[in-house]
Amino acid sequence: MIYIDSAAGQVTCHRSYGQSRKWGVWNAYNRQPTYLKAGDPTSSWAYNTNAWRPSNNNANNSLTVFCGLAEQTFDFYFLQLANNESSTSTLLTGIGVNSTTGPSGYIGFCSLHLASGGGVTLQRVARYKSPPLLGVNVITALENTQAAAGSETYNGTESSMLLSADWNA
Repeated sequence: MIYIDSAAGQVTCHRSYGQSRKWGVWNAYNRQPTYLKAGDPTSSWAYNTNAWRPSNNNANNSLTVFCGLAEQTFDFYFLQLANNESSTSTLLTGIGVNSTTGPSGYIGFCSLHLASGGGVTLQRVARYKSPPLLGVNVITALENTQAAAGSETYNGTESSMLLSADWNA
């Protein structure tokens, strides 16, 4: 089976890091391990709101996976570095399965209560081992800052941010 993109007759199969990564081929009889990775090319950005949104408020920080039979699981991971400058903020990462406003699975977080100013950079890991999915599904990197009280910074680029998917296509 193939998934035709919005451009007539185009099938996309990405192999490199970037935004809006897709794998548009699926084989019922000879499935092979498939790995996609995505993330934002921006080095850093601030976000201080207690609401889920796509990372860097960009829905292109996503993967599109394609499956012809709902009989296998998918492994989704989202790793991201963030700098927490306040003494009360909780920085969260999540994985949105067909959603840009709510996470699925395990939420990655860092929560610090610093005695005095100063910040710390930590990596947060979100994971979702999904039940079998059918058809075209969009997986989005999400972020949320709870109890923001300072300058919370999220980091991008492949060395600091990675949304990935593993499955057999």
